[in-house]
Amino acid sequence: LYVSSHLCLRPVRHDSRNNKVRTCMQMDPIHLAAAAAPLIVPGADIAWKYFLAGGLCCAASHGGTVPIDVVKTRLQTDPSMRTYNIVSGAALLIEQEGVGVLFG
Repeated sequence: LYVSSHLCLRPVRHDSRNNKVRTCMQMDPIHLAAAAAPLIVPGADIAWKYFLAGGLCCAASHGGTVPIDVVKTRLQTDPSMRTYNIVSGAALLIEQEGVGVLFG
């Protein structure tokens, strides 16, 4: 039995050889070391790429979903808009309140 002072990041592991589930304490030293390996953090020289990629993805996803959600919420809560669909409701909101209402 191999006991390590490292934190086990994968406490349960399936052993396909004999179809059993092994806990961290039952793993051999090689598998235990792999489970407790430290996370690799990129250096500052490339971290900005991840930051930029995450920001662009977030902006694209929110830029597309927030206007739809605003129109949907207005259709559900405003009794005068109950007969409109999503496209006609968006057109009405833009006509009455301007394009900025879709992003607010």
